[in-house]
Amino acid sequence: MIPFPRFLMVMICVFFALSGINAQPQFSVSPQSLSFGTLYAGNSKTDSLVVSNTGNFSLDVYAITSSKPNFAVAPSEDITIPAFQNLKITIAYSPVVRGTDTAFIRFTHNATGSPDSIMVCGTAIDPQISLSADTLEMGETYLWMSDFDSVVVSNPSLDTLKITTVTSNSPLFTVLPLNYTLPPQTQKVFYIDFVPQLPAGEKSAIITFYNNTFSGQVYLNVRGRVLNPVFTANTSILNFDTLPYRTSKTKSFTVTNTGGSLLILESVYVIHDDFSIATTGSDSLYPNDTKTFTITLTPTTTGADSTELIFFHNALTSADTVLLVGFTIDTLRYRSFDANLLALDKDNKGAAGRAVLPKPDRAKFTYEIVNILPQAAVLNIDFTLFLDTARYTKPFTFPPSQVSLRDTSKKITSKWTVIFDSPLDSGATVTITAWARKAGVAKIKKHSWRKASAEVAGKRITQPPKTNILGLPLPNRINVLTEVFLKKGFDSPEGLLVGVKRTDSSSHYGWALFRDKKQALITLGKSLDKIHNGSPRGFDRMDPGKKAPLVGEKNVILRRLQNNRLLTNMMALKLNIAASDLGITPVDFGELTYNDGTDNPLVNGKTIRKIASLADTMMMGYYALDVASGTRKHFFADSSVFKNLDSTIDNINNAFEGPIDTNSFSKTLRIKGTRGLAEIPYLRPATTTSTRRTSGEQNATHPPTFMLRQNFPNPFNPMTTIRFQISATSIVTLKIYNILGQDVATLLNKSELEEGEHEVEFDASILPSGVYYYRITAASIDDERTYIAVKKMVLMR
Repeated sequence: MIPFPRFLMVMICVFFALSGINAQPQFSVSPQSLSFGTLYAGNSKTDSLVVSNTGNFSLDVYAITSSKPNFAVAPSEDITIPAFQNLKITIAYSPVVRGTDTAFIRFTHNATGSPDSIMVCGTAIDPQISLSADTLEMGETYLWMSDFDSVVVSNPSLDTLKITTVTSNSPLFTVLPLNYTLPPQTQKVFYIDFVPQLPAGEKSAIITFYNNTFSGQVYLNVRGRVLNPVFTANTSILNFDTLPYRTSKTKSFTVTNTGGSLLILESVYVIHDDFSIATTGSDSLYPNDTKTFTITLTPTTTGADSTELIFFHNALTSADTVLLVGFTIDTLRYRSFDANLLALDKDNKGAAGRAVLPKPDRAKFTYEIVNILPQAAVLNIDFTLFLDTARYTKPFTFPPSQVSLRDTSKKITSKWTVIFDSPLDSGATVTITAWARKAGVAKIKKHSWRKASAEVAGKRITQPPKTNILGLPLPNRINVLTEVFLKKGFDSPEGLLVGVKRTDSSSHYGWALFRDKKQALITLGKSLDKIHNGSPRGFDRMDPGKKAPLVGEKNVILRRLQNNRLLTNMMALKLNIAASDLGITPVDFGELTYNDGTDNPLVNGKTIRKIASLADTMMMGYYALDVASGTRKHFFADSSVFKNLDSTIDNINNAFEGPIDTNSFSKTLRIKGTRGLAEIPYLRPATTTSTRRTSGEQNATHPPTFMLRQNFPNPFNPMTTIRFQISATSIVTLKIYNILGQDVATLLNKSELEEGEHEVEFDASILPSGVYYYRITAASIDDERTYIAVKKMVLMR
């Protein structure tokens, strides 16, 4: 063992002795105060401070306490901190209610100055959020549309609510605004847009509002349903092909809802008067349902017809159209008679001015002869009657042959030779057809067969025909005149009237009234030297050179009294109209429209019946004050006007003139038409149908019909005129629609309008270019009829 120096031991003892006298702990804390800032009520926040022992003796901390329970300390008691050491103390701030909290943390220890304290503080906030609904039902929305709804976000608290962002988990639902700050106790409306997409059906999303509340977010459930009806027609073009003029043709097609929701057919319109649809009202089709539509084409003109059938509905493609097309051919053939040909006509016996009697004047017969000579090549026949080869062909046979007269020098048409194209076997039957010159039974007096050589076999005497049909002669123009007088078919019940019967002023006006066929034929003239060929004029005076006025009723007007070709042309025109009205000739002649393609407003655009009425009036003249003499005088239109009238009427009378053929003659006279309208450039089809009359009936007046006309001009920019006609005083509404079926303008709204033609101007200055439809509804006040029509127009800028 090494001995420890005594002096060193003394020094150590002295040192320890001195130390024991000054050893003390020293307490210090950092920081001297602690702020927790702002946090939500119900949340916790932890911070710390450091307790240090700067003394040379152990620091005993007996307790660490908080003056408020919101601030919790850990550790809180029996802490020993060695000399020159420190210890971290944790303080947790847990506010329960909103407001500012201040507390003191007290340290009880063994150092001088105990207890020590520091101040801690913090502020608790409690913003709140509420939604007006937790689920938003957007309802049903069509695929091509959008819908929106809203939710109210409220901040019922006394603190500011911050909505930092709003999100949707579906692109079909969007929200605005995307963020917002709500002061205490305020509200904000947030809008949710629903933009549908395929497939159709139920759609949903969750809208999340991220915010500064304790929970941090709230949710809104949104739901909607996508509707997608699909309009599908089984054809885009409904073709009526070719149909005869003035007939009707009906065709059908189907519409199917190929979508996934209800298809509502709101309305169906056809924009052409020639086409009509059986069903125009609204209807509904469930998915896969089908509806049939029936369209009828009744053409009023010849040539191509086309239009669109328009469907307004709730599907994306509204308005859908189906093109309707057809082609009308003119199968109607009309008949007319020229005045001079009427005057000079003869009966079947050559007598002028006489009608043909409906008595047989010929016979059509057939024979059957059996061959008794093998390889016969020639047949000689003698008939009991002469055959008519002037009006009909010579006899013909079956099997085919060459037929000729045996004696051409004497023009004996009862003896014939028949040479067959090929020799006939024994027992073969030959059929012979021929026409006799007069009515009666034509028999074979004798016949014989022979071969190509001179060999002859067999004779048959007086063989009767198999058939013998008596034939009527063809009627003439005078037959038609006779029939019309017989049936009292003229406008006047008293006969054929030219002009206007003015019994109230018979000493001032003149007119022609032919009370029977005889008077008419005398006036027409029966020979070239008696027919009227003088300048056309009115009923002004007797022949030139004579000053006597033509006044009162005239039953016969001879050429030598007033040579006026307009008079006889008018007689023929009245006959042509009356014969058509009675059905003697093809109907609707009087309703044909005249247009010679020139600037001729006197007659162009008028029906034949109206031209006849116009001529009646003009031939009467008028009385007016003569300035020179100071007296009333009888005036007539200029000669050029009468020439125009006469030329027009002559054109009409000759339009369908030609050889006469009949459908019937013996009991009822029916004359066939000669040609169709396509061959007459100055006549147009009738737009109305005449009322056919039987014996004694007078022409029914034709009331004006409802009609919506095409706007003019079309296309237009920006002004156009819409014209329409109503047949009675009516309550009229006229509206403009775009292609979506939306009402864009109202031109007339339940306006009471009188019968007749009307026009309304439409100014589209504020509308974009495109296709528009105009629709008229006219409800008649008198008879409760309602007329609805739609037409298309184009605004083109």
